[in-house]
Amino acid sequence: MNPIKYAFLISLILAAGILAQCSQKQSEANEPSADTAVTDEVSLNAVQYKTAGIELGSIIKRDMNSVVDVNGALRVPPQNRACVSAFIGGAVHTILAKEGDYVKKGQTLVTLQHPDYIKLQEEYLRQKSNFAFTEKEYLRQHELAGANVGAQKVFQETESNYNSAKAGLLSLEKQLQMLSLPVEEIAKGNIFDDVPVKAPISGYVGQIRLSIGSFAGPNVEILDIVDNSHIHVDLMVYEKDLYRIKIGQKVKFVLTNNANREIEGRIFSISKTFEDETKTIVAHAEILNADKDNLINGMFVNAVINVGQTGCEVLPEEAVQQSDGKEYIFIEKQTSSSGADFRMVEVKTGIADSGYVQVTPLQPLDSEAKIVVKGAYYLLSQLKAASGAGCISD
Repeated sequence: MNPIKYAFLISLILAAGILAQCSQKQSEANEPSADTAVTDEVSLNAVQYKTAGIELGSIIKRDMNSVVDVNGALRVPPQNRACVSAFIGGAVHTILAKEGDYVKKGQTLVTLQHPDYIKLQEEYLRQKSNFAFTEKEYLRQHELAGANVGAQKVFQETESNYNSAKAGLLSLEKQLQMLSLPVEEIAKGNIFDDVPVKAPISGYVGQIRLSIGSFAGPNVEILDIVDNSHIHVDLMVYEKDLYRIKIGQKVKFVLTNNANREIEGRIFSISKTFEDETKTIVAHAEILNADKDNLINGMFVNAVINVGQTGCEVLPEEAVQQSDGKEYIFIEKQTSSSGADFRMVEVKTGIADSGYVQVTPLQPLDSEAKIVVKGAYYLLSQLKAASGAGCISD
């Protein structure tokens, strides 16, 4: 090989080696050293310790109200809802109620008109007139048969005609009564053009689905009425929690559109079949402390069911701090006149009740460990400030 080319090749190899060493040193320089890595420990001087209002304590045993979190909706039972329709179809003549009105049972809501209504009244008057003649003939034949004067066969035919006419007349009377027409007035020869549609229950008028001139058939809903006096909550309970739910348990729930309004209830019934779509069991809870008139069928709720007390290891809620989706407490490592050192420990929380929360440390704690029960938020803030990135190391 040419000596000049050989020397040039050697120079390139040496330069590449030097560059590689420099790159490695630069990379090592960019990595955080053990001294500068983010830590789970924080120190306070005496002034900071006093400013933070640090108070120490320990995990204690306490009976906590165990709860089951559920979702649900307000429901009015079928006995308190009514779909108003006509027994015999007719055209809507007048509408006497507005949506949202409170109506009483028996109050006229709508009037209908149809020639069939008039024909039915005419048929009743005709049948009533014929029945009067048939009844007189029946009474006459009955007297003759009792005196063994008339033929028994004639009496039996008269009796059959009488019973048939009586049944036909009663049938027409029942039809008129179902139409809310006054049978006594019709019997006097008064014919009514309008047929009233009356409220079958007391409650609030919902949606009115027809307008004046619309035809209201027997299968057409004119309007609906809801009686909120028995509105309750249907709570969806999953199978895994079903064994914990009992009749009589207290419930607290909030409307999803008003989380500031807490309502109390009590379970009065538990369904025995699964809901097809959600595979849950419905627990029905009565409402104890709310104005039911302001509650609407179908409103969604978030609820907790109090399923009893259980012994738990707890700390005050302010002793537990959250950061990056995890939960922590602080343990005092050592203290002196110049200040104190603290170590952060991750925990899992459970039941919360009356200002306390169930805690389970994810690493063993010394039985004599002094836990920060007040001032933990200040320690977390100092720790984040010291890390410089707002991130907490696991």
